[in-house]
Amino acid sequence: VVLVSCGSFNPPTFMHLRMMELAQQQLMKSGYDVLGSYMSPVNDAYWKQALAAGRHRVRMCQLATADSGGIMVDSWEVEQRQYTRTLFVLQRPAAGACPPVTPRVLLVCGADVLHSMADPTMWRQDLLETLLSNHGVVCVSRNGSDVARLLDRPGTLLHSYRRNVTVVEEPVPNEISSSRVRHELEQGHSVRYLTPASVVRYIYDHGLYGTAAAGQRPRWLHPGSQKVDTERD
Repeated sequence: VVLVSCGSFNPPTFMHLRMMELAQQQLMKSGYDVLGSYMSPVNDAYWKQALAAGRHRVRMCQLATADSGGIMVDSWEVEQRQYTRTLFVLQRPAAGACPPVTPRVLLVCGADVLHSMADPTMWRQDLLETLLSNHGVVCVSRNGSDVARLLDRPGTLLHSYRRNVTVVEEPVPNEISSSRVRHELEQGHSVRYLTPASVVRYIYDHGLYGTAAAGQRPRWLHPGSQKVDTERD
């Protein structure tokens, strides 16, 4: 199988990396060969408040996964001229596979995404059915999310294809989120240890998420500390 996590990654956090690690661990325990794990940042055309430019989000994901030992970054979705639906992102790795190996491509997501799949106004139902039937989902459930009840609800696509949904429980409560990281940055607070240090440095080097206006750079990022990225606007 190939694992793909689609998201804003605005910015990427340790929670995103942990989610990929748990998904890979669970599938390997179940006897699958995991051929690759990818983070696919969403296209800039996806409307979301405070969404950093795709090139920044791709670079931050690359920095975040540099020492992951297996998680890679696919910039294809960002490079498209328009918003690309999740199904088409999942179809790409399989299309490039060399016969006779055609891996099954699974979407890795959190419980919030799975809950959105239960809302017919959030997903095109024909595309969602193809995603669930031809691919499948690995849902990493945070503390307190009731995923089991969601899958047991009759009359929904999630119920019909519940056998194609693997639920992985996060044994260590993790409430880190990109929105919380952005909020802390806007307040001028430290986000160290919420996301890799290389990502924090990149954010300040490029003035993302209100850091330019805040005007207060963490002491450990002051000149004299080793730079991890020399890219400039």
